[in-house]
Amino acid sequence: DVAILTPPFTPQRYIDLINTAEKAGYSTLIIDSLSHAWQGAGGILEMHDKATTGRTNSFAAWGVVTPLHNALVEAILSSPLHIIATTRTKTAYEVVSENGRTKVNKLGLAPVQRENMEYEFTVVFDLLADSHTANVSKDRTGLFTNQQQFQPSEATGKKLLQWLESGTDQNAESNKLLTNLQSQISSADTLSKLKTVWQENEQDIDNQLIPEDIDTLKADWLSKKDSFINNHPSH
Repeated sequence: DVAILTPPFTPQRYIDLINTAEKAGYSTLIIDSLSHAWQGAGGILEMHDKATTGRTNSFAAWGVVTPLHNALVEAILSSPLHIIATTRTKTAYEVVSENGRTKVNKLGLAPVQRENMEYEFTVVFDLLADSHTANVSKDRTGLFTNQQQFQPSEATGKKLLQWLESGTDQNAESNKLLTNLQSQISSADTLSKLKTVWQENEQDIDNQLIPEDIDTLKADWLSKKDSFINNHPSH
């Protein structure tokens, strides 16, 4: 079954369709594409532009539209449906200062959506259009750890469904890892060791921690880093 979504691509229209699918008794919903809710006609960026008037600056306008986007994210996360979402991609860049000069570094591809939106999902595949293959950029299930480029198939979906029905508590697993990493941060007695904690566990942090636990860990890590810098400025 297909529900055709036409402009305007407001977050509320996505939420309404999610609710409709839930009430109709579907088990799985595919959203193609979530990028339209961001930069499509009537999407968040256009809503932001319209909210930016002579009396409302850009910063204040984000205060108006961000809760609308947050509501869409919450609808996806709290839905009993298995939700698969696609996004378009764009080339991501980073502007850095090097030897007094501004330099632009190419970081690779990023989804056309709000920054870090991909962290809200359990698994993220980067699909290559020319070969119809996928690279795993995020995986909280552990099913695709160290998985090389592969071609997704019906078996991929079955593997994910089996994991979902196994009863694995994602929040509990995330909290367990968070507690372990917090202990390592607390035990680090030099700035060098503190940096090693993050570097050696970066893949697990990205793939296995839920967004809230990532924020908590970052705050703890930065707090410990600041304590080293303030107490040992020579490090």
